[in-house]
This record gives sequence, structure tokens and C-alpha cells, in this order.
Amino acid sequence: MTGVATFAGADTPFAALAAALDRAPRAVLVCVAGARGSTPRETGATMVVTATGAVGTIGGGKLEFEALRIARAALATDAAAAGASTLVRFPLAASVGQCCGGVATLAFATFVTADRDWLAEVDGAARAGTALAILVALPPPPAARATPVAGCASRPPRCTAASATPRPTRP
Repeated sequence: MTGVATFAGADTPFAALAAALDRAPRAVLVCVAGARGSTPRETGATMVVTATGAVGTIGGGKLEFEALRIARAALATDAAAAGASTLVRFPLAASVGQCCGGVATLAFATFVTADRDWLAEVDGAARAGTALAILVALPPPPAARATPVAGCASRPPRCTAASATPRPTRP
């Protein structure tokens, strides 16, 4: 596992997550789910975030600042229940102004104190070198909200009822 030495006293992200849940009711595991081009850290780099601290790193700079902001915003909502998760794509040069220029996709997964027991089992498997995977359910992508208007039949997914001006929407 990469980035193991970054977890101050915990040699796996799972141990760091369990330790964070000993001190806080909820924590977010932030993981670099994808790295394309030049990025601050490789796929698999992790960071554990609570309302008052963070352990590990996903590379520092504005990317990490944004990751901390998103994780803490998730922890501050009532929706921050066990299993809440999301993916966020960061074109580093365009969205966060980092000189790397690559694209990092971060996964955010929320854990609660009730998760400590199974996290201990996962930590044991990770230490033993057992292959494992943690699966989280991601919310479905937002549905296209465009409503075709008269005169826009040739481009229905790009015209909205609010305006006949073509606007990009998600399929």
C-alpha cells in the first residue's frame, strides 16, 4: 500500500481511520481514485479527515485544501451518515490552479464509529498482505434536466425551456 508512512503512528489508512473514529463520531476517507497526467500523488494515496484534523496527505496545495473543505462540509451536514460517498474530478491547472496540469479524481467516503469493528478486520487483512477492496455506493449522476422547446427539435438535449439559447447539459 502506498503512502503508509504518512499516517503518524498508524501504518495503514484503515488504522488511521479507526483511530480517528476513536476521537470523533464521523470521519471521511479521501482517496485519490484516479490520476491522469502529472498529479501531486498517485492513485491510492489517502487522507483521513475529521472536523478538527487530518492525517495523511493526497499531495498538499490547493487540491488538498479543496479536499479538506469538501470533506469537512460533508461532515457538517446531517447527510454525513455511514456509507455516504462521492467522486470529484479536479483538472488541476483549470480548477485549482496547480502547475501539475494533470487530472485527479478524489473519492470521499464517510465512516461512523459503528464502522470501527470491521475497519479493524480490514486493517488486519491489509497488514497481512491479503488482497482486499472496500466498495462504496456512489450516487447516480444527475439526470438531464433539459426540456425541449419549440424550434429546438434538432437539438433537444441542448435547448432548455428557460431559454432557446443552446446550453450544454449532461445526458
